[in-house]
Amino acid sequence: MPNFSFKSEVLEQLRNIDLSDADDIDFVKQRIGHHIGVISTIQDEVETLQQQIRRLRFRQFEHQEAVNFYHGKITLARRLPSELLAAIFEMCVQDGWTRTPLTVSHVCSEWRAAASIPSVWSHVFVNFDARDPYGRASFWLSKSQTVPLHISLEIVGDITHLPRVADLLLSHSSRWKSLSVVSSLQAYAHFFLSRCSTSFPQLRQLSISIAEVFDSQVPEEDQPLISLLRTAFADAPELRALSITQNILPLEGALPPSLTHLSFSFPSVDAMDGVMMMRMNRMLNVLENASQVKHLSITLPVGRTFMHDHDLDRIVSLPSLESLVLAGTSGTHTMLSWLHTPALSRLHLVSSTESQGVSLITGMAITRLLQRSDPPLQLLQLRDVDIPQQSFIDVFALLPKLKTLRLHDSDISNDVFEFFLGQRLDFGSLGSVKVLVTS
Repeated sequence: MPNFSFKSEVLEQLRNIDLSDADDIDFVKQRIGHHIGVISTIQDEVETLQQQIRRLRFRQFEHQEAVNFYHGKITLARRLPSELLAAIFEMCVQDGWTRTPLTVSHVCSEWRAAASIPSVWSHVFVNFDARDPYGRASFWLSKSQTVPLHISLEIVGDITHLPRVADLLLSHSSRWKSLSVVSSLQAYAHFFLSRCSTSFPQLRQLSISIAEVFDSQVPEEDQPLISLLRTAFADAPELRALSITQNILPLEGALPPSLTHLSFSFPSVDAMDGVMMMRMNRMLNVLENASQVKHLSITLPVGRTFMHDHDLDRIVSLPSLESLVLAGTSGTHTMLSWLHTPALSRLHLVSSTESQGVSLITGMAITRLLQRSDPPLQLLQLRDVDIPQQSFIDVFALLPKLKTLRLHDSDISNDVFEFFLGQRLDFGSLGSVKVLVTS
């Protein structure tokens, strides 16, 4: 606390000072000298104490360092098996942290040991706009040794190294397990895929995403990438999953025959371009030649929809289809009217916009699919998709095995919901039903 008596004493002495008196002036100078001396003495004490504090801080640091060493010896990272650490590092790579193997190898000896496991280097990511893409790919391939590879290519602007990198990667084609090609232009993707005429004994997943907006004057049949999908991977017996993101659909018969997982997505459309129409007949042709598919996903963003240029009596059978995701407007969901899916167990209808109210044609499409196929549907999801109350009743009546119902932003009435629950009670399956209604 402040020493008020000391300050009062000083002020009292100053109050009695007569500046015209030489003795008083000498007194003041003496007091100044006295206090300067005391300040110097105190400063010496402060410096002595600071030295003691620094010594104590240093001793504290030494003990903390010892604690860190001991903690480091028993840390979870040191106690985990290298194989488990390697699996964690692989998950980091899968989440997009492509430099994981390089970064973790600088942490500690245990992490370096785990990072040396070849599987950690199995995800080969090549960005052709980055520095030395060939050197990076070569380094990753050498570190991965003989493990299966997940290849990801990002081809945007600089294609200087594309031929060399393509040849380098293809020299390891026997190890490819998955391939992802993200390209700004179709020509770049075509250049790479046209070289994929070798054997791919382990390849199971293929993903192609092209941002290029095609010239409307060029016929879809003349787009060179279309014919490559089947011929480029003719010798890929394990290929099961294909994901395509581009402006047009492939031609019928262009897809590899071994596929069981198929996904189509289309780039978003600028609002100023208006609505872009996709040909339903082409879509049905593609599906007709993919009858072995078990899992199908079709996504149309806002601004895209289907034109009905097909025979309205046409039916496309997908006898193996178990899971179907249709994301888009009601024009996309109407595709159900022309499908036969006797093995379907999961149906997801998603709107590409916020709910636009009740859709009669969507309700009719669902009902037609169920009446025609009599599928063992166990899960039905309607996200931002609403149908008339009578359609709900018709649908529920056709789904005695339904176990999971997911509705988002739906105006389903209490009466209809009670009908659904009462029906489950009649079937003796009320206890196994899961219902999730959100808004």
